Amino acid sequence: MPTAQTEIEAINEEKMVLQRAVNRLQTRLAKYEGPETDIKLRADLKGKILVVDPKWDFVVLNIGEDQGVLEDGELLVSRDGKLVAKVVVRSVEKDRSIANIVPGWQLGEVIEGDEVTPAHPAS
Repeated sequence: MPTAQTEIEAINEEKMVLQRAVNRLQTRLAKYEGPETDIKLRADLKGKILVVDPKWDFVVLNIGEDQGVLEDGELLVSRDGKLVAKVVVRSVEKDRSIANIVPGWQLGEVIEGDEVTPAHPAS
């Protein structure tokens, strides 16, 4: 028979999964019906670029759904405190995501290890 603490932990884990689903659906709905089109990402979200494909202008990030990344969210790429580029998330998996480099926003060469932070942080 499970203990009360075990049940609480299971319920809290399920609550987190459901909250991520709610956030994902609210983001999709806001894209079509919201007055503001910017996707808000967690203000404390930070990640790094794992892989860069300069031919197709996409990157693989070490952050995903578990960290709060949302599809169509925009992230700023920086190195040593300087803006390098802006990317838009196109695909989100559990622990990683794939993003496209935004044309006209590439101020320098994007390389593996560059840091990413939300372009539109939630308050």
